[in-house]
Amino acid sequence: MLGHGVRNRAALHRYRRGQSLADQRDTLERAAILLQIHHNLRRVFSLNPELAYGWMRQANRVFHGKSPVQLISQHGMMGLYIVRAYLAKQLS
Repeated sequence: MLGHGVRNRAALHRYRRGQSLADQRDTLERAAILLQIHHNLRRVFSLNPELAYGWMRQANRVFHGKSPVQLISQHGMMGLYIVRAYLAKQLS
């Protein structure tokens, strides 16, 4: 979801150890959108955090039976925008 190949997890491991993400506009924009998605999920499912964390992997009819993770994997940045917009609409 950060635009790195599935097999290239070095950046994620460095981030987990406290290093910053690469100073690449694409990676930083993807991280920002993922944080917005996370924030909106916490708001939408404020009474049930388990649903918030499971929602990304659940099939959704709005996404033609795909999970948000599948949509993002298939469409990249556009998938991130679609998921973020859908959650923002749920909050408006």
